[in-house]
Amino acid sequence: LDIVDTEEYRQIIELLQTKGLLSSQVTRSAAGSVARRKGISPRKVPRFAIRTPDLAQRDQREVVNALISIGPLSQIRNSHYEWIREKLSGQNIYRDTVKVRQLLRWLELVDPGGTPTDRLAKLWTDNEDIPSVAHKPKSDVAAKPTTPSVTPVKDIYVGNLDYGATEQEIQKMFEKFGIVVNVTIPRDSLTDRNRGYAFVRMADSATSLKALTEINGQLLRNRPLKLGWSFR
Repeated sequence: LDIVDTEEYRQIIELLQTKGLLSSQVTRSAAGSVARRKGISPRKVPRFAIRTPDLAQRDQREVVNALISIGPLSQIRNSHYEWIREKLSGQNIYRDTVKVRQLLRWLELVDPGGTPTDRLAKLWTDNEDIPSVAHKPKSDVAAKPTTPSVTPVKDIYVGNLDYGATEQEIQKMFEKFGIVVNVTIPRDSLTDRNRGYAFVRMADSATSLKALTEINGQLLRNRPLKLGWSFR
């Protein structure tokens, strides 16, 4: 990169890590130990692995889905970041509250003070599956009893899948709660192994919500599933 400024180099590394394109494989202290043993500069010790954009987007989508599932909120607090971290699959690069914070700021969903941005508010609104009738004034509810609104059906994101999980196994879990329209499992083009997540489309919003609530945390091939509304 022809970068001499150490601070500039550090900023580039941090940005690539925030984007999920670079993962740390060796700690700084471990790299120092290797460097001393080999008599070389710590900078010459390989510490990072390059990740594909597909993997980065998968991990980011999982974080955003978890965030959407807990809103709307007026403030994102430490407990919320911790809750999001716990919902992430084991292979997610953002399984750390600091990394979750950095990602959400970079995506412009949360400001440095923890306040949700307009962009996040819109995501929460778009993913609102239960009309907030209980919070409307009684006069407003009574004045407009005519035609019930139709809530669009959204896909359910299913994370933390075992790499050997199949469409049939997922469908069997979901069809207990209603009609399953479609199950999509993205797969690696070379190995045909699934990428650790899937998308499920149910026939209507009511069964989608019930399936999401009931299946979230259930085991499939001894792995707890992480469910949320799809961000795609």
